[in-house]
Order: sequence, then structure tokens, then C-alpha cells
Amino acid sequence: MDNLYKNQSLIYKYILYVVAVGFIVFFFPKGGKFKYEFQKGKPWQFENLYAPFDFSIKKTDQEVAEEKRQISENQLPYFRYNQQIVDEVYSQFNTKFDSQWSESNLPKRSITYLRNISKTILDSLYKPGILEKSGGLKGHSFMFLIRNNEAVKVPISEFHRVTTADEYIKTVLKEKNLQMYESEFQKLFLI
Repeated sequence: MDNLYKNQSLIYKYILYVVAVGFIVFFFPKGGKFKYEFQKGKPWQFENLYAPFDFSIKKTDQEVAEEKRQISENQLPYFRYNQQIVDEVYSQFNTKFDSQWSESNLPKRSITYLRNISKTILDSLYKPGILEKSGGLKGHSFMFLIRNNEAVKVPISEFHRVTTADEYIKTVLKEKNLQMYESEFQKLFLI
């Protein structure tokens, strides 16, 4: 007992040390946890992607320029499908068609046939979309089309350009043997 009383403070320190280590091990996290949770295919649900700290990138200007060039060559372009423009074109088409063919001497059946052909042309032009600008498409055979907040990879060859729409109209009229109405169709579609 005498030994116990002499080493009481030393025993107290050892017990305190073991309890402190036990608390530290018990209460500290077992591993690091990522601040953000995300799932593949879902949109990013957090405000931004800024790092909470600053860090330097030790690269020369030539290396940075080369990386930018490689990224721009390998990155597929994104285009947004604008449904509002399509709706506007269809509403304008109906009024233009009625005003253009109302004074003609064609029978009603012929006008109905021309309307159906015109709608077919309009559908084939606007269903995939018309590329207003083709900048950034050189060297690419695919692109991403954003429709209803969903990006879909599509071949660029499916799209018409504003400059090639006239050629497409002429081709369809030639197939349907309606070349005599070419000027009327150009006025209808290309004004």
C-alpha cells in the first residue's frame, strides 16, 4: 500500500493519458469526407466549383497555350435547341402560306398538296435543327445538342445550315416535280 501512495500521482498521470488517447481516437473522424455529393448524369446541385484555397500553377505561357489549343481541338461544341424560334417559324409559315396562295388560281386540292409539301420541308429543316452559325465546328463530326436541359451527342451532318436550306428546298421540289413553284417556295421559306 505504501508503494501505491508514493506512486499515486504517476498512476493518475498514466490513467489520464490512456483516457485522453481513448477520447481522441473515439471522437476524431475515421477518414476524410468529400464536401459535395454528386451522381453521374445528374446536374451539379451546388453553387460553384471554386476551391477553398489558392494554389499556383507553375507552367510557362507556351505550355498553357498548348493545353488550351488541345482542349479546343478535342472539346465537342455545345448548341442549344431553341424551341421558341421553331414555334415562331411555324406560326409565321401558316400566315405566309395563306397570304401567298390565297390569290392564286390553283384548285383547293393543289393548294392542300403544296401545303403538305411545304410542311414536310419545314419539318425536315427544323426537326433536327438549323445551325445559325457554324463557328467552332471545323474538324468535328459530332456535337452536343441541348434540348430540354439534356445534352445529346449528335452528328453534325444531320443539321442544315442557313446557307444550305435553299439547296435542300430545290432538291425536294425537283423530286416532287414542282420546279415551277420554286420562286414561291423561296419567298415562303427564305425571307
